[in-house]
Amino acid sequence: MSTAEWFRTWFDTDYYHLLYSNRDEKEARQFIDTLLSFLNPIPGSTFIDIACGKGRHSIQLAENGYDTTGVDLSENSILQAKGAESDMLQFYVHDIRKPFPGEKYNYALNLFTSFGYFESMNEHCDALNNIYDALEPSGIFVFDYLNSKSIDCGYSMSKEVVFDDVKFETTKSIIGKHIVKTIKVVDGMNETTFQEKVMAFSPSELISMLEEIGFTIISKHGNYQFDGFDSNQPRLIIIAQKKK
Repeated sequence: MSTAEWFRTWFDTDYYHLLYSNRDEKEARQFIDTLLSFLNPIPGSTFIDIACGKGRHSIQLAENGYDTTGVDLSENSILQAKGAESDMLQFYVHDIRKPFPGEKYNYALNLFTSFGYFESMNEHCDALNNIYDALEPSGIFVFDYLNSKSIDCGYSMSKEVVFDDVKFETTKSIIGKHIVKTIKVVDGMNETTFQEKVMAFSPSELISMLEEIGFTIISKHGNYQFDGFDSNQPRLIIIAQKKK
């Protein structure tokens, strides 16, 4: 496995957390409230939040009374998340390309395009197979990915933001089969460049991958209000069920 994998470096930096500091507890609470209202899980249901970051969604699930496990590849994120651990909430470092140890769960979540990072299709399929195996029979997978069909294939977008006197210059474009975001960080006299790169999977590709693994697609949604999906919506949120 290459040491050049962009996510191993970028997600463990303080700059990553600073750039995305707008993703706060209020936003997480609103989304989890909407999700739970849609799913209506029975009391005692268990959740695994896959690629959980610092655990903001996991924390909200636990506060709603559900036994929750959060996992992420970033040691820095998990270290911060562990400060919120309780009898209902646990966090650990895990690479989703490897099988999940321990118990099976009623629900698995993979939110905010926390997928598509790997170079090969085999790695992506391994990750989805591992999620499938981590679920109880009839367990539910909530898979939230960007809708690549809503993006102009020729687009290039640049913007500049400043947080705590650190300037971030970002450029996003589609290069081949990837959506690539280049992030130039200017911190005083120091300049560093990072990159985010995700596969531009089409909705049909993602659905086919899930069905080939064994999931049944229950519903598809195009935004965080869980409206129906169409090609103009910004997201593809798939509710899928493992076979009994």
